[in-house]
Amino acid sequence: MYLTKRFIIFILYLTVAFITTIGLSAPVTAQSVSQQFQQRANQLVPLFNSQIAYNDYFAPNFLQAVPIRQLDQIITNVNVQYGNAISIASIAPNDRNSGIVKLNFERATATIEMVVNPNAPFLVSGLLLQGFDVKGDDYADIEREVSALPGKAGFAIHLLRDGRAPSMIREFRGDEQFAIGSTFKLYILAELAAQIERGRLRWSDVAPLAPKSSTLGGTEKWPEGSPLSLQSLATLMISISDNNTTDALIAFLGRSNIEARVRNIGHDNIDRIIPFLSTAEAFSLKMRANDKLRSDFLRASENEQQQIISRDKNRLSIDNYDAREFGNGPLYINNIEWFASSTDIARTFDRLRQSRDPIVRNILSINSGIGLNDARKWNYLGYKGGSEPGVISMSFLVQSRTGTWYSVSGSWNNPNKEINQNQWVAIMTRILNILASDN
Repeated sequence: MYLTKRFIIFILYLTVAFITTIGLSAPVTAQSVSQQFQQRANQLVPLFNSQIAYNDYFAPNFLQAVPIRQLDQIITNVNVQYGNAISIASIAPNDRNSGIVKLNFERATATIEMVVNPNAPFLVSGLLLQGFDVKGDDYADIEREVSALPGKAGFAIHLLRDGRAPSMIREFRGDEQFAIGSTFKLYILAELAAQIERGRLRWSDVAPLAPKSSTLGGTEKWPEGSPLSLQSLATLMISISDNNTTDALIAFLGRSNIEARVRNIGHDNIDRIIPFLSTAEAFSLKMRANDKLRSDFLRASENEQQQIISRDKNRLSIDNYDAREFGNGPLYINNIEWFASSTDIARTFDRLRQSRDPIVRNILSINSGIGLNDARKWNYLGYKGGSEPGVISMSFLVQSRTGTWYSVSGSWNNPNKEINQNQWVAIMTRILNILASDN
């Protein structure tokens, strides 16, 4: 729901800085980069093997933005997924102080873009993890890993073709519904695109930023009621998962219209996503202050739930939300959430794919959700993800180099404890890379 942007951007678009004098035997060099860049590149091996002190390797301004504890978590997660760093495979210069480094791990090769400050002590000022190519990877390996995760997880690949329903070509629990967090926002985009296609609305139409919800960055501090175009609202909702713009679009388009769109697209176990909650309503229902209201809501029929939402709208506002309650782990992710299977999401992506309006695909492609090197393997890549404690969902609309369209979607839920979101990003990236290599 609200953690997607923080985790994915932090994991996959990491900017760091570092310095040491530790060297390697037979270091790899590149003639067009500086000696200092060569040294820092060769020190990536001891860095990822935890043999370099961060304070000696990372620039102070980066360590202010990304604490050592978080750097430890990233490197630990990389080692868990791919093993120890082994050697530098290659250095491709951009200029004397920046370039692309290929770093071999035991089970993968990482593509890393690095920038070194030109002045002593020549700290690395940028490090972008663009992706990992896993050695000898296949779907069977991924399925074994997914089946062993705590809680439950699943994924599916669907082939998308004009005039036909999405066809599942690889899956593990592909028809099972999961809590999907902010991935539910795809349905809002689908309804908005449909109304624009029918001429009822235009992307340039203006709507107020209201009611407010809880969000990270984006419009977090914008005044309630600020006027935005529908294109701006949709772009912020999809690209950075802004919850304020999401709830503004739900209010503007009408909950009943979005629910009708969900039914029209096709959604199994429709009662698990209808009533179509706003983010503020979902957050509020999870709060301790609303224990009785939540209990009443969960026992109620669909019509009764709609009545509760209308009757108790003041109690289901962001005024009753306390972010600290999410600090102790997952909250009611089995019943207060948005639920969909990979097949449900494939149907939604297929509808969006067939829109004649290029703005729809442009909005979906702003945030790739994975490393740049992996994203570049596709002619087109659209993405929407979602997360909260105990939930991560990642869904991709991709077109291969040969022009074939796919939906690739997967979710991991654990109602008992927080999950390793970094691990799921790596798994979904591997699925995409295998599919890209097959095309």
